[in-house]
Amino acid sequence: MSINCRLLIFVIGLILSVPAIARAENICPSLPVIAGVEWNYKEGPDFYICYAVKGTKQLFGLYLGNFPNFHPDQNATGRKGRIGGFDVVWYSGKSDDAAKPIKIQTILKISSRPEPTVDGPPPPPGGPEFAHIWINAANELDMVDVLKLVQDLKFKTTASP
Repeated sequence: MSINCRLLIFVIGLILSVPAIARAENICPSLPVIAGVEWNYKEGPDFYICYAVKGTKQLFGLYLGNFPNFHPDQNATGRKGRIGGFDVVWYSGKSDDAAKPIKIQTILKISSRPEPTVDGPPPPPGGPEFAHIWINAANELDMVDVLKLVQDLKFKTTASP
């Protein structure tokens, strides 16, 4: 493949990635100012996924949508924490990553929309209602470092404790 062809492919890839970067800035929470941490962003049909990465290392993942697949057991105990100024409970989970065997996750309501009722109308349309955040870490020290980062997230919508 010629150098011109490679350059053209690179430029096209760069141009196509700009809208995804702009969408990540509009959808994903604001990250604290820490050198080298940025969002990798994916969009589903009715949800968004934001991965905080530093270089090639994923620090944590975040689902923004109305139908999270994580539902903590009401009897489960967890560790208390904070995200963007709101209290949360982090629950232990099973990691699918052998290099990062420690997994914790939480869910946070980020919309002030009313809860749906059986007899009432559905909630009004709007942005994502929930944030499901998960962290996989190799050890407790890495986990603590990522928790410090996560606690300073700033959501684009008003979170609800």
